[in-house]
Amino acid sequence: MSNERALHDFEAAIAGYPSTMIAYLTYIARIAEPQSHIVKARMTFHGASTELVPKLFVSDQIVAQRFTLADLGLMPSDVIKHALEGKVITPQGEFALLPQVTGSFAATFIPLHPEVLAQQTRTGVLQIRGTDQADHWQNPLLDWSLRSAVIPYDNLNELSIDFGIGAIIERSAIVEAVAGSIVAVDLSNEVTGETAKIGVLATKGLDRSQISIGYRVLDKNNVVARETIVGDDLEWIDEETRDVGSTQIPVPAASLVNCYARYKGVTYHSGFIVDPLLAQNPRRSAFERFDPELKDLTELLKTKEKRRSRDLESAVACLLWMLGFNTCHLGGTKVLQDGPDILGMTAEGHLIVVECTIGMLKADSKMPKLLSRTVAVRDQLAKSGHTHLRVLPVMVTTLSREEIASETGDAASNGVFVIAGDDFQQAIGRTLIPPHADRLFVEAEQSLQGLLDAQPQ
Repeated sequence: MSNERALHDFEAAIAGYPSTMIAYLTYIARIAEPQSHIVKARMTFHGASTELVPKLFVSDQIVAQRFTLADLGLMPSDVIKHALEGKVITPQGEFALLPQVTGSFAATFIPLHPEVLAQQTRTGVLQIRGTDQADHWQNPLLDWSLRSAVIPYDNLNELSIDFGIGAIIERSAIVEAVAGSIVAVDLSNEVTGETAKIGVLATKGLDRSQISIGYRVLDKNNVVARETIVGDDLEWIDEETRDVGSTQIPVPAASLVNCYARYKGVTYHSGFIVDPLLAQNPRRSAFERFDPELKDLTELLKTKEKRRSRDLESAVACLLWMLGFNTCHLGGTKVLQDGPDILGMTAEGHLIVVECTIGMLKADSKMPKLLSRTVAVRDQLAKSGHTHLRVLPVMVTTLSREEIASETGDAASNGVFVIAGDDFQQAIGRTLIPPHADRLFVEAEQSLQGLLDAQPQ
C-alpha cells in the first residue's frame, strides 16, 4: 500500500466525525544525543464530553505526554504530515521521528484492526513507521533509569500502558492515528417476552438523522426478520457524555436480535440483544442449571492464582463446550498432563489444541509446548488419513491484551490464536446464541491472518 493510499483511506475513515470531536496526541520520546526522538506516538479522537486529563512524565532519559492538538493549534492532518517529514511537535518541543534505513517512512492503513475486531467493533489504524534500529528495544538500562524517576515505573512497557498507548512491542519507532467507533449498539437493552428494546449509543455532536440501526431477528437459529430503523424514528435521551437512541420492536419469545450500529451508512459495531432469562443455546441452558448467569464460571476465568490453574482449564473447557466445541480436558487428569490442557473439535471435525495460563504466553515454555503438541496432533491425524482436518493452536491467558502485547506478535507469527482475559466477556456473551464452533473456528483463522497481514514486512 502506498503512503498516499494509506493517508487517503484514513482520511475517509474519519470523514464522518463531527467537528466537536477532540483529537489527542500521546507520545513517548527518548532523550538522547545527538537527537531526541519518538519511541511511540498515538493520535486518538474523543467526543467533546469525554475529557481525558492531560498527562506528563519527564525523567533524565524519557518524556511521555498526553495533550490535545488544539493546545498547539494543530489539526490531525498536521500530525500526519509532520510525521512523514520526520518530526512530532509537542508542548515539550519538537522530537524527531527517525526514518528507516531507506531514509523514508512507511505508512499503512489497517481498516479493521484484528485485535479490536474480536469485540465486533470497527477500528481503523494508520501506522507510520520509522527506524527499526531504535535504542529503546529491550533496553534494561533504560528500564532501571525509569525505576529511579521521581514518579517511578518498572519499565518502558508499564509507562506506555499507563499512558494508554499500549505496550512497546516493536523495534520500530511508530506514529499511529486511530479511527475508532463513534456509535455502538446499546447492549444494556433486552428482549422481554415478545418485545425487544434495541438502541444505539452515539458520540455527542453526531447528526441523528444519519444514525441508523440495522437488525436481524433470529428464532431457533432461523432469521425471521431483517430491517433498518433510521435515527429520526428513534426516541432520544441526552446524557452528559453521549446521546442514547432506542425503540421497541415485536419479536418471537426468547428470540435474539443481532443489531448493527451505523453512521452515514457505515457500520461501526455489532452486538446481540437477548432475553437474559431464556438462552437459545441449549448447552448454556443446561449449564446454568448449576451455575446461574455463569457467575462462578466468570470468576474462575478471572483467576490469577497459580494454585487454581486447573480450575481455569476446567472453566475454559466448559466455555468452549457452550460455544459448540466438543471438548476433552486432558490437563485435569494427572496421567495425561503431558498433553495439551484441552482438545476441542468442531462439528466438521476441525480441532483446536488449547494451552491455558495465568501468566505470559511464553512462561514455563507454554507456547513451545503448545506448538510441539499441535504438530503431534497433526502428525497423528495424517497417519490416520485425516489430513483434510485443520488444527489450530490456541493460547488462553487471564492477563489482558495490554499485558501480553509484547508476545502477541510472536504468537501470530507461529500461527497461535490468543484469547486474553479481556476477551472472556465477549465469549460469554456468545454463549447466549445457538452454538456454532465451525463459525468460531473460521473467525479465529481470519483474525489470525489479519494480525499477520498487519505486521510490518
